[in-house]
Amino acid sequence: MPRHSRFAAFSLIELLVTLAVLAITLAIAVPGFTQLVRSQQVQGAAQELYALLLYTRSEAASRGRSVTLKPAQGSTWRGTLAVTAGSTSLRQVTLRDAVVLASAANSIVFRADGRLGGNATCISICPAVDGATCQRIRILASGQIALPASGGCS
Repeated sequence: MPRHSRFAAFSLIELLVTLAVLAITLAIAVPGFTQLVRSQQVQGAAQELYALLLYTRSEAASRGRSVTLKPAQGSTWRGTLAVTAGSTSLRQVTLRDAVVLASAANSIVFRADGRLGGNATCISICPAVDGATCQRIRILASGQIALPASGGCS
């Protein structure tokens, strides 16, 4: 019986075809993965902001006085947000640089009864790069906080 002394291996053509298929697959998958990462960053920031709003409202009710959520510096909803009761700082949260917040309100005040100390407002959370996958949090005058804001922010 004759023995074959050939080694089992891939030919150069097979290797190049495999690499080409892999490159095409990656070229298709990477943009989708980038969008997924942005979407997850926005969702994470929205959850973090939602929790901070709930904290602000509960502190107002438990302290029996108004508690404010506002940007720590200036009026731009970016960077660090501060929760204060009068001149007392209760908590500061630094948002991710990958997201941008937008709101018509300069600050959000919850009264001692848990109601909003002004008109209903909405906060949009968008990626810093592409605003296509924004999430919105609506805060009603009753103090109810909705995430996601059904029906948008109108």
